[in-house]
Amino acid sequence: MRYLPLFLGILFLFSGCKASKYMDLLSVHQKDLLRASAADVSPREKLDVTANTLLAVLNESLEIGPVKKSVRHIDQFNKVNKQTLEGLFKDINQWTDGMSKNERTLFYIGLATKPYTLKLVQTIPKVERKISRKIAMYQFFGSLLNLVKI
Repeated sequence: MRYLPLFLGILFLFSGCKASKYMDLLSVHQKDLLRASAADVSPREKLDVTANTLLAVLNESLEIGPVKKSVRHIDQFNKVNKQTLEGLFKDINQWTDGMSKNERTLFYIGLATKPYTLKLVQTIPKVERKISRKIAMYQFFGSLLNLVKI
């Protein structure tokens, strides 16, 4: 019983460290995206930085643990970087719109061979499963509660 305050203190300390770790990572992602959105960065580099950053955020959300914290991590990333991401996507879309049909085809073939493309294709369903599994459970319990109330 006398070790309970010590145990709770250590637990609190470690939970705070983990939360600050993810906040630091969000700050690093924000700096990377802001650097990529500069005018002197090529659209190809902008695409690479954006894709790698999105992949890192998705992987972090898988590591966090509880679904609620995963969703919060993704929401915080979106809230902080929404304007920067919109600007990056706009620049990338303008760049690809200016390509001829053959250039665009070669670009998409090259994009398919990028290492982050396969990782994104593998990671996005994992994040969706993690989040939707919890949502489906809440919907099931919600419908069960509605039946019980009747």
